[in-house]
Amino acid sequence: MKVDTSQTKPLIKEILIVEDSKIIQNILRRGFSLTGDYKITSVSNGKEALKVIKEKKEPFNAIFLDLHMPFMDGIETIKRIRAFPDKKSKTVVIAATGNNADLSEEEFKALGFNGGVIKPFDFQNIFDLLKKVNDPMADEWLGLMTGEDNKMF
Repeated sequence: MKVDTSQTKPLIKEILIVEDSKIIQNILRRGFSLTGDYKITSVSNGKEALKVIKEKKEPFNAIFLDLHMPFMDGIETIKRIRAFPDKKSKTVVIAATGNNADLSEEEFKALGFNGGVIKPFDFQNIFDLLKKVNDPMADEWLGLMTGEDNKMF
């Protein structure tokens, strides 16, 4: 009997991690490597991210963007990503933060984030979030998670 895995396969293949902490970069790399379905590129700040995004022929499927980094923070980086004149401006961007009080839900939405995760990461929440933001029927903004499951905002 053949098993249908189409519902369990992630929709995202290429992910850019923009994070100044090498430890967090490695945690994310290891987490994504568990499935073997992701190609990961990582950089340490927004300036590096913009360079990689511009040089890449096709857009990334998703970007995990830390909010607090040297040289160019996540807020300035998302503004510049959304200002690209091509389809790269529509890339799914997930905010990654250690503080769920950084900005309100409305402020994140206004900046163009598609969702967010709070450190320390829960990979089941990350995988669920990626599936939701790539679902053509999903809302543009996922909203805040409340209660015990407060790993996404």
